[in-house]
Amino acid sequence: MSDPHPLRKYRLAKRLTLDQVAVALGVDRSTVWRWESGERDLTANVMRQIVAFTEGEVTPEALIEFRPLPREPHRSRREAAEGSPEA
Repeated sequence: MSDPHPLRKYRLAKRLTLDQVAVALGVDRSTVWRWESGERDLTANVMRQIVAFTEGEVTPEALIEFRPLPREPHRSRREAAEGSPEA
């Protein structure tokens, strides 16, 4: 398993909730979750906001180097119930 996202590591170490981080960064909690899970990329502006919010404890380099584990393509409930179609 890969290391957790640097923002998640910081958030948990400081005992902050998704909501607290979201309010501090001016975004929705689901956006913070997507950043931490690697589902959404960070813009340069967001990286600067995170670095400022964490007072440099999360570095731009750590944010750039983070690579989430590859995910399997999304399958609908129906596809999952039926199994993979034969090729």
